[in-house]
Amino acid sequence: HAVQLSSAVDKLEDTHARLEVCEAHGAAIDRLQEAHASLSGEQTTRSAQHASTAERLDYLEKLCGTTADAHAKELAAAHAKMDQLDVRFAVEKAAREAQLASVEEVASNSEARGADHATLKERVDYL
Repeated sequence: HAVQLSSAVDKLEDTHARLEVCEAHGAAIDRLQEAHASLSGEQTTRSAQHASTAERLDYLEKLCGTTADAHAKELAAAHAKMDQLDVRFAVEKAAREAQLASVEEVASNSEARGADHATLKERVDYL
């Protein structure tokens, strides 16, 4: 019976020694648990912000895409108007060149007629 008692006392002393070691580290364990809880809270907050940031980025990408599409349409419309104006200017240029040619023809005909006609002094002298 003494052997069993001695064995139980040894186990009790061993348990007591282990308990003292745990108590010595208890403050450090408490600090680690507090730090873990704090980091866990921060991680949750960051996860919420991260989702919010992703949503913001999606919104900005959509906004930029919509704006880019609108600008592309406006640019295409402006190019179409420029093409129309180029055609109108070409038609106007051709009309002006034709009109100039007509005026030059009339002027040259007028000069030719003037050469054939006598001046007023020549007519008076002829009479």
